[in-house]
Amino acid sequence: MVIALSIVAGLASASIYILIALSFNILLAASGVFNFVQASIIMSGTILAYWMTVAWDLPLLACLAAALAVGGLAGAVTEFAAVTPIARRATDKVEIVLLTTLGISLAVDAVVALLFGADPRHVPSYVSEDPISIAGLPVRPLYLLMIAISLVTVGVLMTVVARTSLGRTFRITLEDPDGAALLGINVRRVVRWAFVMAGALAGMAGVLIAPIASASAFTSLPFVFASFAAMAIGGFGSVTGTLVGGGLVGLISGLSAGLLQPAWTGPVLLAILVVVLLLKPAGLLGAPGLFGAARSREV
Repeated sequence: MVIALSIVAGLASASIYILIALSFNILLAASGVFNFVQASIIMSGTILAYWMTVAWDLPLLACLAAALAVGGLAGAVTEFAAVTPIARRATDKVEIVLLTTLGISLAVDAVVALLFGADPRHVPSYVSEDPISIAGLPVRPLYLLMIAISLVTVGVLMTVVARTSLGRTFRITLEDPDGAALLGINVRRVVRWAFVMAGALAGMAGVLIAPIASASAFTSLPFVFASFAAMAIGGFGSVTGTLVGGGLVGLISGLSAGLLQPAWTGPVLLAILVVVLLLKPAGLLGAPGLFGAARSREV
């Protein structure tokens, strides 16, 4: 019973890790940089969920719509203010963008802590807390909701990328940005849309984790660490690797918390991450090069 419940909780966590890790991988593929502002966008999603459900009594759909809009806008602003100017002026943009986005993220978190407070605030569940019996297991409806929304989101995203003209433009730009520019594709616009898409995913993830993690200026850090571990284990630059890595990390987190103690989750993930990267630095399904550069943008 304990193992089965831990697996269900792990799958719910995995659905969130996949969303966040996918947002990181989209940015790595599009621009070759790792964006720490994603953590602040996730945090903003939890605070939006708090205000919209507790203060304004709005439904989940309104929370998700607001988080998508705010996250997408934050992604666009980040690209415009912290990535494009550096890409134009610096040759070692990866290191500079890492520091710049880290600085922005720390500043945003500090301001939010001053205005909103650092203490976590409870966000009520979007659905009933009464367990649903599935094969004799009492499952929280919130877990099923998280898994369903994440699956639908990933499915829609993959369909758009694989079967629409926008998706084809996106894939061409990621595969060969110089060639895409010769074909008349506005590479900068594609990169900006990648930041918007990644920001929207991060905002949605923040709304979904709010009832579990509560809302505060620092609530996103454990999820960002687990999602980075999922991306690294699955493979930099690989969408399939992101799905595999997110599932593995979610199951590991659920089982370690259920069979051991929640405090063991971080050390167990870190140990597995180190072992995987020592044996296969690109991750299980990743491409060689910095952040999977051989499959995405050269960095």
